[in-house]
Amino acid sequence: MSAAIITPTYRNDLAIVRALCASVDRFVAADIHHHLVVPRGQYRLFADLNGPRRTVTPIEAVLPRGFVKLPLPARLPLSGRAVREWWMAPGRWRVSGWIIQQIVKLSADRVCDADLLLFIDSDVRLLRPLDTALFRHGDVIRFVHKPGLGADQPAQAAWGRVVGRLLGIAPRDYYGADYVGNIVSWRRDTMLRLQARIAQVTGLAWQVAIAREPLFSEYLAYGVFIDHVEPDAGHARTPESLTLNSWNYALSQAGEAARFVADWQPHHIGVLLQSTERLSPDARERIIAALAARA
Repeated sequence: MSAAIITPTYRNDLAIVRALCASVDRFVAADIHHHLVVPRGQYRLFADLNGPRRTVTPIEAVLPRGFVKLPLPARLPLSGRAVREWWMAPGRWRVSGWIIQQIVKLSADRVCDADLLLFIDSDVRLLRPLDTALFRHGDVIRFVHKPGLGADQPAQAAWGRVVGRLLGIAPRDYYGADYVGNIVSWRRDTMLRLQARIAQVTGLAWQVAIAREPLFSEYLAYGVFIDHVEPDAGHARTPESLTLNSWNYALSQAGEAARFVADWQPHHIGVLLQSTERLSPDARERIIAALAARA
């Protein structure tokens, strides 16, 4: 079972994705190729990351015809604030870059031919070795499945209703588990059946059906598909995250960084420091260095 890492990214995350790439080169087995997927107009910013271990692919080569990135500046002229990316898609004139990134993950079959797909976001840093033994035992692969978690999160309810509608099952606010994580592993064959299900239910190209939704979670869609649509024996459920995630910490506040570092666990192999965290580059690196000392 061949494996590949997929990382959708863009210009605002250039510095942190370079750090991710350095950690991939250090800690990932050589037989796992790393794919960065970026907007075509930003390709030159990432082109030097191409090499024997990594390929940079334009998003436009992955998306179907009719998806167009709006030509917006990187920052507002006077304030200098970063501008969010927006796209057009058939039937919807404005699609957020966040939705596009999720469509790209679900389009991994158009990025590479690997059977085992590993999704690592730009703002992850690996601190320990990663190889396929972490994700597969024979033909069974690791599946993030956290029963009982997320039920009190409003986002879960909103995502759940959308996912239920796209999969043609009774929409629920909660499907019994949280499937969101980092360094998430998918089966290629399962992903292809998920694509086909959305297309069959909606009567649209599955990419277009998702693009017409203002909210969507690719990980929830994959998890609900396995648990409630087409159960199979190809997945081994685990509630453990391979990364220490900054989601529930206020790292810019006094004492929070120390609490975060103290929460490092033996099963962690990396750290997620969200790109939206209000941390200076030096503060980010100090936290990562403290975690690396424990890894």
